[in-house]
Amino acid sequence: MRWILTGEEFEAAYAHRLGLIQEGLADGASALERAQQIARVIGRPCASLSLRPPGPRVG
Repeated sequence: MRWILTGEEFEAAYAHRLGLIQEGLADGASALERAQQIARVIGRPCASLSLRPPGPRVG
């Protein structure tokens, strides 16, 4: 709450210790690549659902 109200800045290592971030990367390109990796992991279970034929309607 303190940082939201004051707008104070702090180092990435401190944010990591506080649990505000899970990992830090050196630059924007690395961050984009990592975000895409995470998106693929998240989307993998959903992809198979979108390819299944519709099941019987309930109700």
